[in-house]
Amino acid sequence: MKKLRFAIIGCGRISYKHIEGLINNREEAELVAVCDIDINKAAKRKNDYESSIKDAKVKTYMDY
Repeated sequence: MKKLRFAIIGCGRISYKHIEGLINNREEAELVAVCDIDINKAAKRKNDYESSIKDAKVKTYMDY
């Protein structure tokens, strides 16, 4: 089965729960991008995901 691909726009507090859900459903879903006007927040969420999923490649954006 093909995985659903997700992007997170806005890396505030709730985004951590979205990342957690994607990690828990790694067989069916994957995070491909994060976007926030604060690049440090986007980088943090990217690192949270990539540290838990082998070979994950998440792109970061400041503008969607």
